[in-house]
Amino acid sequence: MRILISILLLLLSGFTFATEVLINTYDKTGYVFDEDNQLIASFKAECDAVRISSVVSNVYRPLHLTVDYFPLPVSTLLILEEGQTLGANEGDICVGEKAFELLYQKYCSEKKSITVNVDFYPIEIYSDRIVIKEEITREKFQHFVQHFLPDLAVWYPITPGVYPLKSSRLKPEFALYTFPGIGGGVIPIFHNEPCSLKWNIDGIETTKSAVFFGPGEHQIDAVYDLSFNSQWQQGFRVFVPYQRVLFSSTEVSLGRVSSGNYEDYFFLDGIEPHRIFSIPCKTTLITVDPPEISVVRITVQDDMQPIINIQCPQKTSGLL
Repeated sequence: MRILISILLLLLSGFTFATEVLINTYDKTGYVFDEDNQLIASFKAECDAVRISSVVSNVYRPLHLTVDYFPLPVSTLLILEEGQTLGANEGDICVGEKAFELLYQKYCSEKKSITVNVDFYPIEIYSDRIVIKEEITREKFQHFVQHFLPDLAVWYPITPGVYPLKSSRLKPEFALYTFPGIGGGVIPIFHNEPCSLKWNIDGIETTKSAVFFGPGEHQIDAVYDLSFNSQWQQGFRVFVPYQRVLFSSTEVSLGRVSSGNYEDYFFLDGIEPHRIFSIPCKTTLITVDPPEISVVRITVQDDMQPIINIQCPQKTSGLL
């Protein structure tokens, strides 16, 4: 039993969490987080690499040679597993004197593991808002923001915009409308800033801002991210009856009044019944009379004969 406890204490004493270096190539900012994900240093970084995810594996200390034939680094560097180097003012990643001294002490004196993550995060975080400058994936957004807002229930914005920080978000409402024989749609109504929704329509997923469907029976589910770890879902079971659709077309002369036969029709362009057609155009009328839908296309033509007025100037006495 005593041997087992000794082995357990030995394992616990050697178990340490990693210090993390996070560099955002969007604005060349760098951060150092301790083993508890607490920010302990920030700096301006110089890094030509687009993306790095590695750990510190060794230390380079400058050599004092009597000849200078070899262009070797003249300062101490931390070496990553993939071969990149991290230094104060020299190497593939430059973090400044203070940040490098902190990392050097963590690795060499405290024997802490150090991870280095370099990536492009077009995100700006303020006390009351998050600003997204360019399109970003949900995974990258979550990885970057959780370093600074670990306890804040934020959503997953991925499109450019300004998003206020709130402890929670109000659930959206939905406007559902249907037209017999035609179909319908579901439109979200947000009480604050809109964000992306995930839809599932009859087993087909989409991320469009709203969804539309044709006649028949449909199962529609809207999935909404409330926070990093929670989602909210609302479902709709919709049936739109089928109707027989009858199409017809007619022509009307310019200046005529719309016929009284269309009093029960709805003009899609907003023209009222008995209104004079004053310009050449095409318009569509719809009426629903179960089990039929009548669609009439009207073409307004300008068949008026032109009036030609030719005036010739009077000849002067000096011209023949």
